[in-house]
Formats: sequence, C-alpha cells, structure tokens
Amino acid sequence: MKLLRYSFYLAALLSLIIWSQPKLGQSHDFAPLISDRAPPILIAHAGGGLPQGTYSNSAQAFARSAANGFRLIEADFSWTQSGELVLIHDWDARWSLYFGGMVKLPAALARKVLKPARSADEFMEKSMTAGLSQMDMPALISFMQAHPHIRIITDVKQDNLAALAQIAKQANAESLPLERFIAQIYSPETYEPVRALGFDDIILTTYRLSPAAINLEQVIQQIELYALTVPQGWVTAELGAICTAAHLTLLTHTVNDPARAQSFMQIGVNGFYTDYLLPENSPALDGAVLGSAALASFR
Repeated sequence: MKLLRYSFYLAALLSLIIWSQPKLGQSHDFAPLISDRAPPILIAHAGGGLPQGTYSNSAQAFARSAANGFRLIEADFSWTQSGELVLIHDWDARWSLYFGGMVKLPAALARKVLKPARSADEFMEKSMTAGLSQMDMPALISFMQAHPHIRIITDVKQDNLAALAQIAKQANAESLPLERFIAQIYSPETYEPVRALGFDDIILTTYRLSPAAINLEQVIQQIELYALTVPQGWVTAELGAICTAAHLTLLTHTVNDPARAQSFMQIGVNGFYTDYLLPENSPALDGAVLGSAALASFR
C-alpha cells in the first residue's frame, strides 16, 4: 500500500510540476510569467518549506529552494523597532517558534509578551532554532547576487510603501536591478505609488481584503498587473474565466497537495505559492524513490 501511495504521488507530481523556465542570460533577462509552456507556476512560499517546518524565511530555506530549481521565491519582510527590514513572517507566533526553542506561542499571547527585535543587528545575533540561519536585507541581496536567475516576491507585513521604498534604495545601492523584485500590493489604491518607486511587475494579493470589498473584474481592467493572487476560498471557475479572458495570471496560496493543485488548474488557476511542491527541474525528482518521497517526507 505504501508503494502504491508513493507511486500515486509521483505520478501526480510529474503531471503537475511543469515549470516555466526563465532565460538564463543577464540578470534582468526573464521569461514572461506565462510562457509557451504549460502552467503551473510554482512560488516558494516564505522562502520555501524545510523538514524543520514552514514560514522560516531562513538562509537554508532559500538555499534549498534555489537547489530545487525555483525561479520565484516569496519573502516575508517585517520591521525591527529601529525601522530596518528583516526576513521574518511575524513578531509573535514565528518569532517564538524559530527563536524561542521551537515553542509556538498562540499569536494573541505572543503579541502581549514579545516585542520585535530592536535592530537588524540584534535580530541577526539571535540564535535561530533547528540549525537555521536568519536573513536581513544584506543577506537577501547577497543571495540574489549569487543566484541571478531568481526573483523575489515581496510580502510586507506592515507599511508596504515604506518597505518597498527601502528595498528599492538598498537594491540600488548594491547595483541590483529592481526588476529582480516583484512587489505585492494589498489594495489597488497603492498600485500607482508602487509603480512610482520603480517596480514594474506588481502582484495584487487579496488576503487582507474581503470579497465584498473589491470588484476584481473591474480592478484588473483598470491596472496592469503581473498577476492576481487570491486565497483558495476565492477561487471560482468564474474568476478563472475572467483572468483567462484578460490574459492575467491567476495564483492562489498555499497549496501543497498535487491533487488539489490539479483541481484548481482545471478552473483557470495558473500557479501556486507552495511549501513542498517541486518544479520539474528539481534534482529531488531525479529518481523515482526520492521523487515520490520528496513530498511525503515533508508533510
């Protein structure tokens, strides 16, 4: 039974994970998000999943995603008390989990008893659990310079415009093309200010909105988006048809089940933020046993 189960996962993975390969020329030479190859597009969520867990945004997560062939990696940015950006999902549950001995406090309790790191230096001096290493902006930029084919999708937890301005400033200071970043926005109203900062590729992600608060069909006709990202509960065949008609990439999060991904693709979803699905060029798929176990071993 276990062999049959692994064979099923392998077949599902091999049919699912068709990767849209960017061209590997200059660092700014990227293929379109939708190319002549079939979807899905896979985005490593919060740096990518590890055996130790998800949402780590750690150096090991980024390195593993790069080794596994990802070309798009989402990174979570949060502010220190001193106004510096570091890569951490939040200063409550994940702060306690990854910097407090793998003890995940309830978010409400953590917010009461924990505070953000005072500075990026203090954050980087902390010991991260499970043998992981945290990242600040210099560490992220170094990673991007070492992997010129990878683009970073931003997910800023507070004050998105200020954070994107800081990202743009630091990228410019390091001569890193700003197009290496794909900026996520959380409401259509911030589209023009983000474009003014120099970000050409922008994803509207709606997880902070309610469906009643936004007319997506109207929005995608008014602004030129790189992609639209919606929670799984927002995905419908009607939305898939609207995006297909508008030639707009439709993404959803976070999907780790191949069968569920297939069902979404059948109604127009083009790609997924994922912890554990793998692109087809991943070395982890080189053998049947390793390929079939890759997903199961992390779940």
